[in-house]
Amino acid sequence: MKEWYFRNSLWMVVWAWVILIPGSNGVDGASTQEMRIEGSSAWLEGKFFGTGLNGLGELVLGYQPSRTTPVEDAAHILSSAVYRGKVYFGSGLPGTVLTFDGKAASVLTRLPNTFAVTALASDGRHLFAATLPAAAIYKIDEKGETTLFADFSTGSASPNYVWALAVYKSSLYAALGGHFPSVYRLDLKTAKKELIHQVEGKVKNVTAMMVTDDGIFFGDDAGRVLRRSHGGADGRARVLYAFSDAEIRSIAPFAQGLAVAVNSRRFIPPAPPPPPPAGKDQSKPPEEGVAEEEFGDASELKKALEAVAASIEDRIAKESSPAPLQSKPAPPPKPESPAVQSPVPQPAFSDPFGKGEGNLFWMSKDGSEVHRLWYSPSSVVLSIHPEDAHPAWAGAQAVWVATSNPGRLYQVTRAGSEHLFFESTSKDLSVVTAGPGKHLVAASSNPAILYELDVAGVGEYSTKIFDMGFPARLGRPDIFGAGSGGVGLLVRSGSTTDVDSGWSEYEPLQADGAPQGSGRFFQMKARFKSPETALRRIRIPYRTQNIQPRLMNLSVEVVRSQDGSADGRDIRFQWDVTNLDNDVLLYQMFHQPPRTNQWISLFEPMDRPRGVKTVSVPADQFSDGVYRFRMDVTDEVSNGPAESLTHQAEFPLILLDQTPPSATLRLEGSQVRWEAVDAASRISRVEYRLDGGIWRSALPDDGLYDASSESGRIALSDHPGAGMVDIRTFDELANSRIQSLSLK
Repeated sequence: MKEWYFRNSLWMVVWAWVILIPGSNGVDGASTQEMRIEGSSAWLEGKFFGTGLNGLGELVLGYQPSRTTPVEDAAHILSSAVYRGKVYFGSGLPGTVLTFDGKAASVLTRLPNTFAVTALASDGRHLFAATLPAAAIYKIDEKGETTLFADFSTGSASPNYVWALAVYKSSLYAALGGHFPSVYRLDLKTAKKELIHQVEGKVKNVTAMMVTDDGIFFGDDAGRVLRRSHGGADGRARVLYAFSDAEIRSIAPFAQGLAVAVNSRRFIPPAPPPPPPAGKDQSKPPEEGVAEEEFGDASELKKALEAVAASIEDRIAKESSPAPLQSKPAPPPKPESPAVQSPVPQPAFSDPFGKGEGNLFWMSKDGSEVHRLWYSPSSVVLSIHPEDAHPAWAGAQAVWVATSNPGRLYQVTRAGSEHLFFESTSKDLSVVTAGPGKHLVAASSNPAILYELDVAGVGEYSTKIFDMGFPARLGRPDIFGAGSGGVGLLVRSGSTTDVDSGWSEYEPLQADGAPQGSGRFFQMKARFKSPETALRRIRIPYRTQNIQPRLMNLSVEVVRSQDGSADGRDIRFQWDVTNLDNDVLLYQMFHQPPRTNQWISLFEPMDRPRGVKTVSVPADQFSDGVYRFRMDVTDEVSNGPAESLTHQAEFPLILLDQTPPSATLRLEGSQVRWEAVDAASRISRVEYRLDGGIWRSALPDDGLYDASSESGRIALSDHPGAGMVDIRTFDELANSRIQSLSLK
């Protein structure tokens, strides 16, 4: 019996064989097989629809969208914030701020000349939005009126990106990256900037930030988590912990410590837009606290970016230039308000998330304790949201984790137990946050969709497509788990790896065990009817169509006996066989003696060979002559007499000859006349020697050994006085005999 296992710790298929002896309690072979789906790793290979996985790796009901809102004209959603009872989202391509009241999503404002809104924060009176790659922060009221609050793009050493925003008391904090990775504090009334941390070394971006009474916590793209106190301007940030070769994606308060999202794959920002039009004053002094110089390798990066920008500007100019001899139209006047600026062509941009390893760590606020709570070898963390961040979940010890590739939503507890609640149809689930009321809201990218999530009443789970290898029939299913009676199983099958028009429709699996299905590829669907159901394992017996074994490459030869005797000979048979369904095969050999039509078996039924591709038998049990040998192969052991298949094939004809040739000698004057004869094969060689000397070749009269009877002469004129001649004759199977003649 061959079984298909899926285990928690293995992402592979393990085949197990159990071979039983006929007449025992089972049937020899592999006619019936089992397909099993068990454990988290196997469930994660399928698709979830209102279902998920609990901490024990069991399939259960999860969350489902009570409201799904596609976002038009947007590819990415990167940030969120709560402002005056509504949830606001920052989207990308183009940069837009959306508002969601629990019923519908609408555009609050579009920010010009921006690729995306990377961060949002609110002080209760206004909403603050950071843009990429303009390195600007806008202040927005609930009507969508937008004003520029802070601009970090001036000066020779200026940041390119704003990655995170946080409001604490009367200040807005900004985490920046690009040419000048740093953290700034801005006064909410005056917008005065204060540099509170400048990153040194090879770090390019401060990617995450959290501000609480305990200090300012932030992380960078070198995998470091840092903390700075709320002390004076001379306070220095201290590294709490450094994760090697990683990026800190997000930091949030969690369980009297920090929840830290750490990815091995870094977010890839887009290329910068074209440079500003000529005439713009770029000679503004740098912000307070910023030196008039480039840091690290920013100088080389700046040159490269300027070259790219210049090429983009040239291409735009060529595409928009009028015909020859016509004058250029005057450029439009420069708009004063950022809200009315006309958009500029955006550079091409690929998926910013991609694949990688994702981790969620719990860290104490002083960095003395660090524990990994969740890990994925293929999905990166895009957003985290502690349950206790919502008033309805105060004191909860869990955090929501939104991932990429695929877009899934996990709940991870402080003890490290994980629960998969939701899987989106989008590639990336990029934001998770508390929505209006007690609902959880998730936002996806590729494409951009808003989901208001609630506990699912019903759910479905679709497995991956299983390849049985050959057309198969399914048997009675077994379902294991609490409340498994509340699960219905359906199955469909087809002959291709992708579901197409040739596939059957989903049909319920027959609980009475009646054989079902006839395809090579199968897919199952589990339908949940009860919230008390926890599906641990599905086991379905199946039997593939029997495939005929076929013999090929048959060969036979006579070799020296395996017992080591000098004169013993064996007949060695060799062959190959195709056995596509891996049945246990039995062989039987037959021989047909010369001048007969009867096939005679070589082995008793209990002695038939199995599982071999070569057999040797002693040659002395056969008389001399040309023989036919035949082999039969059957898979009866695995399939029973009624459904077994056989194949026959003959070996090449073989000559068996164990009798050496005989020779007659007579003296005829100065020559010795010899005649050699073999009963079964032709003479292949004759040698002679005089008085025990060396052996010399003797040629037949016609100069060619091509018959079973040959004759020739040995001249004695060159050997006067010889007293004895010996003749050694060989047949084509190397049988030989020596005979002598006295010459005196």
